[in-house]
Amino acid sequence: RIRINATLIDSRQNEQLWGNQFNGTFEDVFEFQESVAMQITEALKLRLTPQEEEKIETQPTQNVEAYELYLKGRHEQYYYTKESYLRALELYDHAVALDPTFQRAHVGVAAVCCVYYREYSKDPKWLARAEASLAKLEAIAGETSRSLYIRGMIEWLKGNSDDAIATLTRSSELDPGNLNAFNVLGAIHLENDNYAAAAAALLIVSEIEESPMNYFNLLIALDNSGETERLSLVAEKALQIFDRYLLREPDDLNAIVTKGIIFNWAGRSAEAAELADRLFEREDMSGQSLYQLGTL
Repeated sequence: RIRINATLIDSRQNEQLWGNQFNGTFEDVFEFQESVAMQITEALKLRLTPQEEEKIETQPTQNVEAYELYLKGRHEQYYYTKESYLRALELYDHAVALDPTFQRAHVGVAAVCCVYYREYSKDPKWLARAEASLAKLEAIAGETSRSLYIRGMIEWLKGNSDDAIATLTRSSELDPGNLNAFNVLGAIHLENDNYAAAAAALLIVSEIEESPMNYFNLLIALDNSGETERLSLVAEKALQIFDRYLLREPDDLNAIVTKGIIFNWAGRSAEAAELADRLFEREDMSGQSLYQLGTL
């Protein structure tokens, strides 16, 4: 069975404004998702655009098992470790095997291969695999915002920044809600030391989805741009988002270390030092986490 507890909280007043519980089964997961989304929309008296309504009603795959594997892959992917990327890739591959027309799973394979190439291995086989998944995606749906996002990322990793920026801009124009396109644009501008453009792109990302990593990337751009006052304000908001995330994922060491870095950006160096001291005593720190910890 599936149980969703939905809560609307006024974070400024720390007051719950609305809440409800929804129960369903994985056998009817798509109808359940649509029903929950529409009930929440109605309860909050929100008005959806026709495009938003279409997005809610569109089923990404008819194969429930493939969809479950895809969701598990996304969960693994956002731990941002070498091991979690490989686990995500295995799950996406399995989802594609069950439904070869599952576009989001093809995107997942290509995206993980690109990130793995960038962060852990410069072996060209990873980009070749990403391009193979992109070809399958385009064979199913043609050129879309998703396919352009992947193509832009591949061009960037090949060293073609101008082509990548042009492609990612087209992707964002086709779907202004494609946070991945803006994320990669922000990364390219950061790499090119164009911090104002990076901050502008990454601000859009954080507005689309208030996730810890989205805010961390925005903070990197603001730190490099020298916008001290704005950096401190955004860091305070990011700390709240990290706190909520760590309630759900208390064992995510990368997120805990990143929170320490954000303490520094918020001007709370004593709390950063206290967190670092606690983490140094742990024996389960990965190499990446220890490296980040050394920057506190």
